[in-house]
Parts: sequence; structure tokens; C-alpha cells
Amino acid sequence: MNRARDHRSGPAYDQYLLDRQAEIAAEQAAAAQTPEAQFKSAIDELHAEERNAVLNSLISDVNLAKFGTIVRSAFTEEQVDAAMEQFKADTDYVRSPANASVLVNFIVRNKLSAGVVGSYLLAHKILQLWAAYPDAATPAPIAAPVPAPIVDPRTPSEIATANYRERMTKIVVYDPTDNKPYTEYDLEQCDSAKERRLRRLMEGRIGNDRYDTYLEIQDIKQQQAAELARKLAE
Repeated sequence: MNRARDHRSGPAYDQYLLDRQAEIAAEQAAAAQTPEAQFKSAIDELHAEERNAVLNSLISDVNLAKFGTIVRSAFTEEQVDAAMEQFKADTDYVRSPANASVLVNFIVRNKLSAGVVGSYLLAHKILQLWAAYPDAATPAPIAAPVPAPIVDPRTPSEIATANYRERMTKIVVYDPTDNKPYTEYDLEQCDSAKERRLRRLMEGRIGNDRYDTYLEIQDIKQQQAAELARKLAE
């Protein structure tokens, strides 16, 4: 049966999370070695090389012509201003200093006329195709400064003492089978099955099978360790 719960706590669950993270990392490392993953990596590297060429090298006229009309005539400042305004009005170009730098550098590098809106449209199509703009969306306004976190005025010793007192005295759950209160310390002294049941009761939910299996395995490991220690002591 598939069972789920929203929250866990305790040393056993913390260790379970660490073990799961290690398992996931191992699975991801194994997946990266498959032929499919290696092929995708090679394609990504090729794409990165071609994108770098778009950003830093000259593009042949044959390839430029696929995206618009190539114009290399002389131009005036007034023509540049007019072409830029028309370009910004007619496209989804995101206005930012970083994007402007990429666009202008492309036009200058490939010797396109900056006084013709077609040059901007041509460059824009290529830069979009290769995701060459650094700002995919309009930069967000600068956020207000985050207030400094509240610092606990207590000393580490005082905090430790308070935590210990709470762990020993604060009632966290009542066992309905015997109407007995349990502190966090009391739960830690119970056998794993009872602790698991009471922690589920605390959360109002039932744990999933994976976590139950994990705890059972930990019980077996503890028993095996105890048996080995007994034999070593003989």
C-alpha cells in the first residue's frame, strides 16, 4: 500500500535522508554513463561551440541571408535612431544593457548597416535562435534590502540547557493505548516499532513503505552488530 506523510523528524529519518541522497547521486552518476546520456552531452557540447561562434565570429553571407536581407550601406545617426525605435516597437526584444551589447556587437562584427531596421531584425532572429541574449526577460527591479535575521540573545550554553529541558519535559504525544504521555526523550527510549507508531500519531499520518523498510533494515543491522560484538567478546 502506498502511504505518505508530510513531515518526519528524528535521528533515524535524518540518516534515511542522507542515505537516499547518496542513492540518488549514484543513480544519476550511472545514468550519465548510458549511451543516450553521452550522446546528449556530445550534442550539448556541439551546440555550445556553435553558439560561441555566433557570439564571437563572423557568419558567412550565405547563412546570414537565410534570416533576412543583408545591407552594408552607409548610414547616419538619425537613421540609426529611427531603425532602433522601429525594431524595438515591432519585436519582442527585451530591453537591457546586456542584450543591447550583444545585438550591436553582432551587427558591427558582421558589418551590417546599423541604419536599416532589417539588420536588427536579421541579427535578432539569429540571436534568439541560439539563445544568445543574456537577459531572457526584463530585469527585475532591485529588491528592498532584506532585514537582518533576529539573533538569539542566549549563549550556546543557555540554548543547549533549554533544548535539553524541553526534550526531557515537554509532552509531545499521548499514547491512546495506555493514555500515557511521552516526551521526545521517552520516544527515543522506545523500541523502533513503538516509536514509529507514536511519531505517526504525532503527525496525524502514516509513514510510507520506503521509510518503514529503512527502519526495519536499521533494526536488523543493529541486531547483527550486537551479535558480532557478543561473539568478539567471547
